[in-house]
Amino acid sequence: MAESRAVLAFTAALILAVAAHDHSGKRHGLPQIMRDLDKCCEAPMPLCHSNFEGCKMKQKSAGGERTPPTPYQRMCMMECAFKNFNYSSGGNIDVEVMKAAFVNSVNSTWQTRARESVDFCLNELKTKFQSSSVPAPPSGEKVCDAIPGFLLICVHVRYYATCSPDINTSGCASNLDKLVKMDYMDLLLNGDSAASK
Repeated sequence: MAESRAVLAFTAALILAVAAHDHSGKRHGLPQIMRDLDKCCEAPMPLCHSNFEGCKMKQKSAGGERTPPTPYQRMCMMECAFKNFNYSSGGNIDVEVMKAAFVNSVNSTWQTRARESVDFCLNELKTKFQSSSVPAPPSGEKVCDAIPGFLLICVHVRYYATCSPDINTSGCASNLDKLVKMDYMDLLLNGDSAASK
């Protein structure tokens, strides 16, 4: 199985998290709908790079051809990163440690929203996440817990949703309305193709 450098963006949520600004201020790896929303409100990435450093090293040490990670490889990287929050498979999360990681990844303007977004998404996890609805990975791909990916995507979507009241009256309003109604796992696994449905 080809492994890749985590620096390469993922479609959606490492997107969510591994994607970053380049020197020109452009964001890599986000689905187009999120890049379009950045024109009205540039939401921060939910987690800073330091949360993924060890996970990226594991990917690099695995060797193999350096190709962009598959959605399932991204899911495994998110699971790896969440172990920093004393996360264990099945959704057992140290909520306060997790909140601190998200809060410490954003500037003071976003810290209250980070806390509120984590609370919102933990509730979404209870009411909307069904492990049985996550497609099995292709043959040869590792099976990883989808909950971290669900939470990362959810938090990123909430950042756009709470960005500014002005976004609801701007040219971005229709994209925001579409994004907040999307299924988080569909966005994680299918990126732009999910957004085009």
